[in-house]
Amino acid sequence: MSEYEVITVAKIKAAQKRISDTIIHTPLLKLNLDDAPAEVYLKLENLQPIGAFKLRGATSKMKQLTQEQLKDGVYAFSSGNHGRGVAYNARKMGVKCTIITSDETPPLKINELKKLGAEVKIIPYPHTPEGWQRLEEVRAEMKGLEISSRDPDSLAGYGTIGLEILEDLPDVDAVLMPFGSGGLCTGLSSAIRAINPRVKLYGCEIDTSAPFAASLEAGELVEVERVPSFINSIGYTRFQANIWEIVRMNLDGSIVVSIREVCDAVRMLAERNKVIAEGAGAVSVAAALSGKAGTGKIVCVVSGGNEDLSNLLEILQGNIPNPH
Repeated sequence: MSEYEVITVAKIKAAQKRISDTIIHTPLLKLNLDDAPAEVYLKLENLQPIGAFKLRGATSKMKQLTQEQLKDGVYAFSSGNHGRGVAYNARKMGVKCTIITSDETPPLKINELKKLGAEVKIIPYPHTPEGWQRLEEVRAEMKGLEISSRDPDSLAGYGTIGLEILEDLPDVDAVLMPFGSGGLCTGLSSAIRAINPRVKLYGCEIDTSAPFAASLEAGELVEVERVPSFINSIGYTRFQANIWEIVRMNLDGSIVVSIREVCDAVRMLAERNKVIAEGAGAVSVAAALSGKAGTGKIVCVVSGGNEDLSNLLEILQGNIPNPH
């Protein structure tokens, strides 16, 4: 991806056609909560075949690859959900797949990767100097083609969520998205900002590590300290410069919430809407319930539902799970 590459609506619509036989057009469900500060809707990406939105990006990229490109297999670095998207497609295509993941990835996600036929390589958490070094060493050893969650074709796949939101709720006032590495926010915001620029767009982060909020405050891309939590797929120390160039233009801001607020949102979703969300998937709902996104019709992207069952039990009992 070039430093300032724009993900156009044309690219997103082309991705929508490519992935239509693999992903589902997920429902938009109204939040069953009478005292919510806004009219909140849930975009249920946890209902995708792999339980997360990342299937859209992996499918969009891999559907364009030739047999020559696939002959040595594929690999990806992932905290779990992107890896599942890559492994899901690799199994369908009959190609070898290796997923590099961190030692903080929940056992549930690692087991699901193996069930999809992927070889799993576990390295130290990469958002440290030692972790980054080990990641680059493993990458240098790999054969095959890397499938990045931030490839332009992957980002276009994420943008298809925006097309669906505008189709199902044309008068939406705001869309809230989890912000991890920034891929979801980049793709989705590119679709909505181009088609309906009046819609407010927010990235949602956790207060244990919020690099987008810190970068907005500094006026430039910065790296932040990180406190580990049970939420493993957002809350990184940094994100890429090419993502920054897009999200700083497309998004109206960052809404930062606490781990306690996220747990309360996970529990509320299960109780009120019978929806299972992982921590990262519920951060947008926690942000909406904070009132910081205002009133009107607000769509929260529930990005995934792949929460470790032991964590889910802790949350349903009113506790905050320990980090892995």
